[in-house]
Amino acid sequence: LKNEPVAAAGIAAAGAAAPEPVLPLKRGQTIVAFGYPANHSNSYLSNYHPGAPDVRYSKKPLPTAVTALSAAGFNVTYEPGCSINLHGRAPDLHNLNRSAQLAKTHDVAILFVGLDGGEEHESGDRNYTGAGLGLPGDQALLIEMVTEANPRTVVVLIHGGSVAIPYAKAHTPAIIDAHYPGDMGGQGIAD
Repeated sequence: LKNEPVAAAGIAAAGAAAPEPVLPLKRGQTIVAFGYPANHSNSYLSNYHPGAPDVRYSKKPLPTAVTALSAAGFNVTYEPGCSINLHGRAPDLHNLNRSAQLAKTHDVAILFVGLDGGEEHESGDRNYTGAGLGLPGDQALLIEMVTEANPRTVVVLIHGGSVAIPYAKAHTPAIIDAHYPGDMGGQGIAD
């Protein structure tokens, strides 16, 4: 409810200044986008799709959220941020700390997190394997560290199955649940 006009009007009526909504983005803002899906259009497709067109041979490659935001006139920096699957490794604290520092230097941070074909597929029910519904890898830690560094953070969920994001729900002003948005998902998310 943080960005809904009714909530903002109630805050203003109570005498406090209404917080400025993060969305829609404003021209001239500096944006840092984190997460593999931010800059890879193949991640907008579910695991039931043919391969994305090979960008080396395409006359017009599918837009990613980063390329669509850049084409719309935003100053966007891309940083991978974290791993969807750690494969038994510890979280990469160097990359996570770097991401938090980078978030401090931009007007808005956008986190692209969720699941991929390696995490959700027919024979890999996450509850059955004991992984639960939380974000895999070090994505939940990325959300916490970036949001603490820059409260003007947007979380974009790319997934097919359910995900639990309690920290994001409680601490980020905007969440976009894109699911697997398809070939033009990058453009749709940017719009």
